[in-house]
Amino acid sequence: MKNNKTYSERGLVEFGNYLLSKEREKHIDGDNHGKRTINLIEKRREVYHADLENWKNKK
Repeated sequence: MKNNKTYSERGLVEFGNYLLSKEREKHIDGDNHGKRTINLIEKRREVYHADLENWKNKK
């Protein structure tokens, strides 16, 4: 099933800000207690479906 939801420019900017937020960083780091590994750094560079869901649930 394809989701063709359209977002406003404002919504896209808000999502971009979420992607750069400490809140998202905490979601990705999970139980690693702030340990910085290459794997976590790489994960932060990608955008995941969970990012969109977390952002939508935050609104």
